[in-house]
Amino acid sequence: MIIESKHIELIYRIKGKNYKESDLKKLKRLGKKAILLCSTGTDHFPVKQAEKMGFIVKNVYYESERGVSPFGFKLLDDLNRKLFAQYPFEYEGKEAIIIGSEGHIGKKISKICRGYGIKVYGHDVKKKLSTRKKLEEKLRTAKIIFLCCDLNASTKNYFTTTDYLLMQNSPLIINVVGRLELISLNQLGKYLFTGTVGGYACDEIPRHPLKNHKNCLFTNHIAWKTSEGVLRRLECEAKEYNKLLGLKV
Repeated sequence: MIIESKHIELIYRIKGKNYKESDLKKLKRLGKKAILLCSTGTDHFPVKQAEKMGFIVKNVYYESERGVSPFGFKLLDDLNRKLFAQYPFEYEGKEAIIIGSEGHIGKKISKICRGYGIKVYGHDVKKKLSTRKKLEEKLRTAKIIFLCCDLNASTKNYFTTTDYLLMQNSPLIINVVGRLELISLNQLGKYLFTGTVGGYACDEIPRHPLKNHKNCLFTNHIAWKTSEGVLRRLECEAKEYNKLLGLKV
């Protein structure tokens, strides 16, 4: 069989929507053969399960980090000025941890931080270039923590109770990629209350009481929405779509 337009399903990330086996079965009944995920991340969709069911699965990578990384640092700056309106702290000489430092977004955040004179410790979530023990050491002195990693089974609710108790400098945690489940908001609320965590910012708005917390800042997953970013996404979407057309299955 040759893949035609009617066989391709375009899937966009929808807030609160995670695709399940029942959704895949429905697509199967509709005669879909290929699935194009119109987003860089794939944590909302069971890619491996879909492939086992015979679907061809592709996603759109459009260099979203060009907009996301600067916005991530802006979240830090906005949170700093929200918390310390009259006297925000200076960045030069402060220590920052970048979780997911080997990814596209993490690498750009590192460059931005160094430009401000921030001392950067990059933590590789795959533990190829850094260790958990080294991370624990840095948690004691870090003033800023950037979450720049993918959301998967190994990064969900990334910080443990032990990790939080190591934080001695009331760090600001910035969830740059806007994946809410990287942090347990219930657990975070406890440490915001005690002052262990100084503040939290995320490019996604949760359905959780913390969205109104005075030490938190949330934006509606808008970091990637630059004029150039939207155009790149549309171009990549069209390119990947055309690659699927005419494939034999």
